[in-house]
Amino acid sequence: MKLVAVTPKGEREAVGSFSFRAPVLGPYQAREFKAPLLTQLRVYELPDWQFLKAEFEITAPAP
Repeated sequence: MKLVAVTPKGEREAVGSFSFRAPVLGPYQAREFKAPLLTQLRVYELPDWQFLKAEFEITAPAP
């Protein structure tokens, strides 16, 4: 998963990324995950949550 900061002008800047493995989830199920963020930024340099966009890629094969 990659976190991207989006400015009001539409500019995008990569903030950091993290990986996780999700267990099998059924229909309408949800799980909470915690993972360390790999980033070059310090904690006080991270943008507020409303300016972040999550982009993810599913790498497991479809059943």
